[in-house]
Amino acid sequence: MDDIDRRSKRLRIIAAIVCSEVAAGGPANKFRVEGRCRNRLDADYNKVVDKINHLKEHKGVLFTRMYRLSPASFDKVLRIIEPKLHPKKKTGSYFVPPVVKLCLGLRVLAGGSYLDLSFGYDVPPGSVHFYAWQAIHVLDQCTDPFLNNIRSPIHATAAELQELEHGFAQLSDFKLRGTVAAGDGIVFRMQMPTNEEVDGDVTSYFTWKGYYAYGLQVSLFFLPSFLFYLH
Repeated sequence: MDDIDRRSKRLRIIAAIVCSEVAAGGPANKFRVEGRCRNRLDADYNKVVDKINHLKEHKGVLFTRMYRLSPASFDKVLRIIEPKLHPKKKTGSYFVPPVVKLCLGLRVLAGGSYLDLSFGYDVPPGSVHFYAWQAIHVLDQCTDPFLNNIRSPIHATAAELQELEHGFAQLSDFKLRGTVAAGDGIVFRMQMPTNEEVDGDVTSYFTWKGYYAYGLQVSLFFLPSFLFYLH
């Protein structure tokens, strides 16, 4: 038997072994192509959406704390941006629903960990921020009056300042008056500074949590129809 015949016979034997493994569901199945991410086939987003809707309908206070939007405002925001969150081409049965993308975006803005979001919304860890930023980008680019409402009191007219103050007052049932802006920040832990570094005001850098830190302040100016707790 010459070399060509031996090689042909060897290839037929290998092909027969591979076919038998595939038919029997053996190790050869590991070579089967299932898409770029197995989770794309395994994820049941109907259950995820049902969980979101159950929380929204039965635990409105917790829903508002989680997403910084009341259920009614969440639904309104979703109706506005939903067309922009659908995939351009549905190349398969798998795609992340717009409501899940919006939840991911809002939870990222609220400080949620991508690992917790991956577990809670059945999205691969490496894709959490990809989908979250889709929603955040759409929110940022939206020109609908309900969302395009961020204004600075520095450049506001007297009428706009009055509107801002009235909106903030509504959040406290008109118990707190005179507010036209809100601020938030974060502290970064550090070693105790020297007197020279902080002009002798060392105690101002000692936090109530029991360590020294310096703060980064962020000021937010907005109408209350979108950001924070909405009614």
